Amino acid sequence: MEGRSIEIMPDFSFSSLFYGGDTQNQFLRAPAGQDNDKYADKDGYMDCTSSYFNAVHTLKEEELVYHPSFTLLDSISAFEIMDPKMDSGIDYSEKNVDVAKALNPVETLVIMDGIFTAESDWHYGIPMSESILCSKHVFDICKTPTSRVKDMGFSRKKLDTLTDLVLFPYVLGVIKSCDYVRREFLTGNMYDEEDMSSFSYQLSLLETYPVEKIYDLLSEGIQYLDSEIRKDSSTRDLFMNIRTRLQLRVSILHVYERNSIKDIYENLENISHYVPESLNESQLVAETVRENTMKQFWDSRIQAQLIVTAPPRHVPSCNVMDAYKRLQYFANDMKITLRTQSPTSPISILSFCIDTTHSNRVSEPYVRSSLQTFLLASGSVCMIYNPITFFLSCVHQFSCLPSSFYDPESMCLVSGHLNIEIQSELESFVSHFAGFLLDLLRITTHNPCRFRRNLINLLPDCVIGHLQANSIDGKLGALASLDEAMIGKFSDFALHLKFVIVELILTTSFEQDLHKPHEWPYLFSYLNSVFEMHLQHLQQVISRAKPGEFNYNYISYLIDELEAKKSVYFGYFFLSLTLLKYGIFSCPSFFKEEKVILSHFKAHYNPFANLSEMKLISLSRLHINIEYHQSLPKERLLEGTLQSFEESKKSLLKVLKLPMESCQHDLSYDLQTNYLKGLMCCCIANIATLQDLHQNSQKKAKIVNTYGKTLPNLVMH
Repeated sequence: MEGRSIEIMPDFSFSSLFYGGDTQNQFLRAPAGQDNDKYADKDGYMDCTSSYFNAVHTLKEEELVYHPSFTLLDSISAFEIMDPKMDSGIDYSEKNVDVAKALNPVETLVIMDGIFTAESDWHYGIPMSESILCSKHVFDICKTPTSRVKDMGFSRKKLDTLTDLVLFPYVLGVIKSCDYVRREFLTGNMYDEEDMSSFSYQLSLLETYPVEKIYDLLSEGIQYLDSEIRKDSSTRDLFMNIRTRLQLRVSILHVYERNSIKDIYENLENISHYVPESLNESQLVAETVRENTMKQFWDSRIQAQLIVTAPPRHVPSCNVMDAYKRLQYFANDMKITLRTQSPTSPISILSFCIDTTHSNRVSEPYVRSSLQTFLLASGSVCMIYNPITFFLSCVHQFSCLPSSFYDPESMCLVSGHLNIEIQSELESFVSHFAGFLLDLLRITTHNPCRFRRNLINLLPDCVIGHLQANSIDGKLGALASLDEAMIGKFSDFALHLKFVIVELILTTSFEQDLHKPHEWPYLFSYLNSVFEMHLQHLQQVISRAKPGEFNYNYISYLIDELEAKKSVYFGYFFLSLTLLKYGIFSCPSFFKEEKVILSHFKAHYNPFANLSEMKLISLSRLHINIEYHQSLPKERLLEGTLQSFEESKKSLLKVLKLPMESCQHDLSYDLQTNYLKGLMCCCIANIATLQDLHQNSQKKAKIVNTYGKTLPNLVMH
């Protein structure tokens, strides 16, 4: 950077600039002794915007200003002024708003929706200082000590107005809801660097305010609205809308309060009922009216009054419609979470957690935290199984652990007939793998952004557990008294989970765009090899199972499901080669060098370098597979891609037709079927585009990765 002197106004100081809420509306104190009657406002400020821009218009981007009066403090102030979210150190005149002012129905409705939208923004990552605390009504209560917050409304006299009887209890309910969510945050199931900020700026969130009193005030508000509806039919629709929002707040509070599973579910049903009404009726108020009302009772510069300001988070704000849609998602996701309170089997819990990673939409942090609470409260699984019994039950349902080692009634390990050495090793293995299994459940329900990294960190524990399982199975299989009944019982399950983790790491790396399009053939070829080895393993397991045994149907379903997924991703292997062949994807010339390819291979697949099973998937093996298919003519490669996706459709349809009882996905059957249907939709979309491209190769196509879609699609453009 270089410094260059510019002509600035006399006695100009950047630190004296005042941010007035509009980036084009900055003011400078009029220099003393000058005649500023014409330009200065009543507070002694004049608009220096044009003079400022005239002075700096010749500067290039990132070029420094050089001037004797431009100090380090001035530069810091300038940066703060340029970013409204960083202006906590700049003094400004607080909006003089009378929060006790009697509001009409339209104003009340707009303010309630504005507060609700800000609350939704906070749930999705925007700090309170940039969302909910910007409401003057919310901030008025939060900065008031809880002991002084009575039940008399904003006027402290409980006047017969919408402000005191309706808006006041609504604001109390919102703040109390934030308190409940923040408490959940502080349990440790969520972390500050993830999706939301729990910082409350040492303001009151009504932590000690009785929730019963809020329910009473909300009930009084509903009764007041009922009486107003009967009095005047002209405002009936507006009052009904306001009433719906109070009822929604009551239900939201009950959900956060978590009195009982039944109570939570009933109130989630209420939310699902009321949200469509709010969505349908949210257009009653014109957008200009909303904006004007919000300007009166909203102050985005509230940070200047706070003790400390949280770093700004660049999360886009939502509108009213999106906020209510988020609430609908919240209700649906919480209902799914509650399924863990009535599991049919341990293996169904494991399937549920894995299926949640396939969701086409990320649940909000509170839902994920609640899921972890319901799953792993008090160190047990679903408040039913301790870690060891959960693990043994899963092994029993996967490998049919014999009754000589597993008591189905007590769900305990029976090892009294073993010698001390084997018994000690067995107990050590069971303890280690049970802990690993709990970590796997926790990771699958945790922050999706770190899902892949957490799985990579967990993989060594799985490898150790698999080695221990092989040792245990070998020693137990050598005991003549067991009649070879223990062959592969523990190691079969451990190896299955190892393959599951590797597959999740690979598919997640693709979903997170860690692989450039020209690297896709290597990824899909690698993934196809993993699927093949996993299928071979499951076929060995089912060959030792009997049709009448519990695990036979379950393993059969896993094989069908895995074959369907394998065919889909192999179709994408063909698709990536086809797109490279047709020039839709371009491969940089440097990537064709062996050193570069080897470097990329090590970077992406290093977590699996020490896995004995994955050593079979060498770079040379991938090269041979890719080069063979790349050598095919364009037309034949395109036809092969079409055929592959057609076979994928048939495989997916076969799995979707299987009865729920055979798959052990009873907790997440809809999640699983939606995931498979999503894969089928991708196949169908690709087939349609490829057929179009096959008929006219001159047409242009591109890959589109749409949020909510299971995989990217090929489309014409």
